[in-house]
Amino acid sequence: MNKTARFLLAAVFAATAPGAVFAQSHICAYVNDNLSVPGGAPNTVDGYNVTGTTATYIAPVATTGVATGHGTYSGGTAGMRARKNDLYIGSDGSRTIGHLIINPSDCSLTYDKDYHDGDTLSPDLDDPFAISPNGKFMYVSNNGTYLAHKTSNIQLIKIDADGSLKKPVAQNVVNSFIFGLAVSSNGNLLAASLPQLEEVCLYTIAFDGSLGANPSCSSTTTGFLSGLTFDKAAACLYLGEGSATANEVASAPVFGTSLGAFTDFINLGGGTITEAVTLSANGKLLYISDSASSQITAAPVGPSCALSAGTVSSFGMAGNDYPSQIAVSGTTVFIVDNNSDDGFTVPTLGIFRGRSNGGLQSLTGGNPLHPLTTVQLASPFSVAVVPESSN
Repeated sequence: MNKTARFLLAAVFAATAPGAVFAQSHICAYVNDNLSVPGGAPNTVDGYNVTGTTATYIAPVATTGVATGHGTYSGGTAGMRARKNDLYIGSDGSRTIGHLIINPSDCSLTYDKDYHDGDTLSPDLDDPFAISPNGKFMYVSNNGTYLAHKTSNIQLIKIDADGSLKKPVAQNVVNSFIFGLAVSSNGNLLAASLPQLEEVCLYTIAFDGSLGANPSCSSTTTGFLSGLTFDKAAACLYLGEGSATANEVASAPVFGTSLGAFTDFINLGGGTITEAVTLSANGKLLYISDSASSQITAAPVGPSCALSAGTVSSFGMAGNDYPSQIAVSGTTVFIVDNNSDDGFTVPTLGIFRGRSNGGLQSLTGGNPLHPLTTVQLASPFSVAVVPESSN
């Protein structure tokens, strides 16, 4: 298993009609297996149908995409996204995005087809992507061109009503890899983390999905930039950073379409990696994944985008595990574990209730980590969330 690869989770919750009566609510949690198998076996998706106390396994569904097992520290913005009843999975070996259709009643998946993601030069480098809240636009980084030309660009892919993808259209060019992408909840802004430039940039989004030519950018204190997330009001942007000497979480205010200065609030220690930063549903806590120390920190969110030192939860994982990504729905928290450094061969999914003090309580009792694909060369990697479903 490739130790740099990452895990992708999409916890999917479909809307229900007002007044409808259902036996039990559930969450569909999917994983991009990011398979790296000799001979180019197809990439697959598996996961769980999760209720309050049970987690029923969803067997792998194959795509025609091919992955390499490699990945980036993209903090929940790479590898998989969900839109209503559409699921999208990135496969870096074939440079494609697969479309699968979700049955919200039982979480089963039907594979549709794979679409080219617009990256023509990257056979083994993950391209993060994000979807606008209205479900009409997808933004994909084109990191492969940086390897050859020291420039990358953001691709705009329009999404049809049936979930199919249009041909990618190149947007803004930057002199850096793009390790993270995030769209604001109002759909007006796209944030991109640019590690080679040690900055984060905000792009305005027009009615047709195109990006503004003059982004607002702010410098950061470290070149290893990963997770990005906006608050619900699009007034704050939170960033995960990492380096050999400091692993930090920073935030910056957003003034309309302008990005303010970043302030470092939390230092998790030198030589560690902040994979993902994800807000709780009520916006009062920021969940922070620190994969090198195998810990999740829940930091209280204060006024003016400030963060305070929070509760640290190791949730019984081995010391060298990789809790790489986090997804949240209501008070349910999903944590993906790449299991790449401790001798295990099966990646796992933790399912927890998030407490108001930041602590995590297993929803399924005993060992809170559920095995995923049994394919030993699977190296899953990233996280996304859409609304809850009942049946």
